[in-house]
Amino acid sequence: MTRAHNNEAQRSCPSDFTTALKGAYLYRGAFFHLKKAKTSYSTPYLGIIIPKRFAKRAVTRNTIKRVIRASFFLKKQDIKSGFYVIRLHKEIPYCSLNQLKKTLWKELELTWEKTT
Repeated sequence: MTRAHNNEAQRSCPSDFTTALKGAYLYRGAFFHLKKAKTSYSTPYLGIIIPKRFAKRAVTRNTIKRVIRASFFLKKQDIKSGFYVIRLHKEIPYCSLNQLKKTLWKELELTWEKTT
C-alpha cells in the first residue's frame, strides 16, 4: 500500500506553527482559517490543527485531516511556497462522513484559491 502524498510536506516544528499563527489570515471560511508563516521554504508545507472541541469523534477528526491533506496535495503545484496552517474554528455539525467530505471539499477549493 502506498501513500497518496509525501510526508516531507508536513511539518510539525512548534516554531513554524507559532510563527504562522501570529501571522495574518489568508482565508476565513465557514469551517477553516488559513494562515501563512513568513519563512524561507522553497516549497509549500502544511500544518493542520483540528481541536477536539470542534470535532468530538476521532473518526471525524481523521476524515477532516485526510480531506485537507488530499486537497492540499492536489493543489500543491499551484500554491505559493511557504508554511501554511489550516485550523478548524467551528464545530462540525452531525452528518454522514460522505456529506462531510463533500462539504469540506467545497470549502477547501475556496481556501486554496487564496494561496495562488
